[in-house]
Amino acid sequence: MEIVKGAGANAQAAFEDTYNHGTAVTLRLTQPWRDSKRTVYGDSYFSSVECAVTLREKLGLWYVGVVKNATKSYPKVLMSTPLEGQGHWKTLTTRTDGGTLLQAVVWSDRSRRCFISTGGTTTAGRPQKRRRWVNASDTEDNGLVEELHEIKMPSCISEYYEFNDIVDRHNRKRQDDVNLEKKMEVKEWSFRIITSIIGVITVNAFELYAGSATHGQAVQPLKSFKRQLAGEMVKNTFDVTAAARTKRPTDEPMLSFSGPK
Repeated sequence: MEIVKGAGANAQAAFEDTYNHGTAVTLRLTQPWRDSKRTVYGDSYFSSVECAVTLREKLGLWYVGVVKNATKSYPKVLMSTPLEGQGHWKTLTTRTDGGTLLQAVVWSDRSRRCFISTGGTTTAGRPQKRRRWVNASDTEDNGLVEELHEIKMPSCISEYYEFNDIVDRHNRKRQDDVNLEKKMEVKEWSFRIITSIIGVITVNAFELYAGSATHGQAVQPLKSFKRQLAGEMVKNTFDVTAAARTKRPTDEPMLSFSGPK
């Protein structure tokens, strides 16, 4: 993890004097996995031809990412190549002087999206499946039926979409389910940072709990999990202080639960 700072502070960080900012950040974050032959998936904040080539030739890591603004060395002709419609793609490949295979791919979904890849293939991969509601009849409005729509995509992009939204899914759970930022309104940024960190820790604890469930074991929803977690933290006896050991006038629980514990 790296905290985003101002331009002046970033200029002093490692690799900023040699590479563009997206590449420099990616290099700093991926140093622990040097030569591990893993694949890095990045959005447009990080992605460029420079980033993909540098990770492969300097750190031994594969890369797949979306290119939007950092288009230096990206084949402009591919970005404007006509596509037949949703689920179609075109590819250009080349090799660098260092031997890295570069794959530039433009793929059509609801809009055109450009990718750069040093790993995976551009042959057809697992399609993206979406559910949508359509009229039961083409001639009249006589009700809606659910329809499964498949969108074809190359293998490297299919892998990208399998992993790219892990951070987004975590954020959605923190913002929508835990939602401390709205439930605990604060007037100082220091407290806002604390509530955000607590939200991250809560979601991490839930993911650990859900991931450690044995086959067939029921996993409770995040909302009931956080209620139980809050109660157990309040009644925590792992680090009992002298003040906490003082006998309370009642043995009733400090929190009541309306849902499953």
